[in-house]
Amino acid sequence: MRSDRHVRCTTPLLPRTTRSNGKEKGLDAHGTRKTKLVMIADDDEDHRHLVASVMRRAGFDVLEARDGAELLAMCDEHGFPDVVVTDVMMPRCSGFGVLQRLQQVKPGLPVVLISAVGDESVRRMAVDLGAAAMLEKPFDFSTLRELVTRVAFVA
Repeated sequence: MRSDRHVRCTTPLLPRTTRSNGKEKGLDAHGTRKTKLVMIADDDEDHRHLVASVMRRAGFDVLEARDGAELLAMCDEHGFPDVVVTDVMMPRCSGFGVLQRLQQVKPGLPVVLISAVGDESVRRMAVDLGAAAMLEKPFDFSTLRELVTRVAFVA
């Protein structure tokens, strides 16, 4: 039986949205994204900035959120990203909560989970909820870069 203790998210379900009117950075005049967008959620500011820096150097546009609720609000404001990278354990809305909400409104959106807790129940829950991948801290940033690049261009 699956435990939902990690799936805690009170953020309202997002409506199906589309990208903005083209004035947003990284969009052409038709509102089409020129580069892939990665949204990152992590309550550890230093780790979030480090992951964002790695993704930017790999050529991605990046938006950062302090937690899952903020990431979901950014999806509502900016449209869905090409890939989400999120920590599992965060206040307000966990990475599992983000994954569950996004799978409901945008099935197939690649979500990469990052966790310091590497037990089997956490890995199983990630698979059950449809995560594209799960990395355990500490991890090699080149592995994350390669993984995000692979799922961004397959999706």
